[in-house]
Amino acid sequence: MSAIGAAIAAPRTKRFIRYALVSAVNVVIGQALLILAFGVLGWSAVSANAFSAALATGPAYILSRRWVWKMAGRSHLLGEVVPFWGLTLLGLAASTGAVALAEDVATRITLDRAVQTTIVAAAALAAYGVVWAIRFVLLDRFVFATRSAASSEEAAAELVPTPWPVLEGTLELQPVRLAEALLPDREMSRK
Repeated sequence: MSAIGAAIAAPRTKRFIRYALVSAVNVVIGQALLILAFGVLGWSAVSANAFSAALATGPAYILSRRWVWKMAGRSHLLGEVVPFWGLTLLGLAASTGAVALAEDVATRITLDRAVQTTIVAAAALAAYGVVWAIRFVLLDRFVFATRSAASSEEAAAELVPTPWPVLEGTLELQPVRLAEALLPDREMSRK
């Protein structure tokens, strides 16, 4: 298998593709709700943005957990739900600043609510886009990684050998889980 084929077949790449598809669904839901609240109902951009983020987060969490990271069973409140919502709030903070600025600019340049709505929706989309890649890394490495249903074979498949023989053996890659990094070693704490 070629290096490109191996990269495409890697579990992390497959999760990233599924994450991108879930994000596309979330964008459609979030933008539709934002346009409805701001453009049709006449809410402020900040209120419409908070409304759309709050309603779109539930489906995004469920799709991410079950389809992207293949997790089943009950959700872990502190390990999954709270961090997921925390990352959502990070995106909300970025997009709230963007839509407030966009609404201010849009109302100064035009009275047409459709044009204002387009400007506000574009600002929200751009702000969430900035947070999007960071969010994947954090969710993949820390939030869902420690409780993932992934097998050890899947985790091993993610450590792809380097195509440069000179570098082989000079750097050993070890995945670090957030819980392992933050919690003291049990053997060490007993001594």
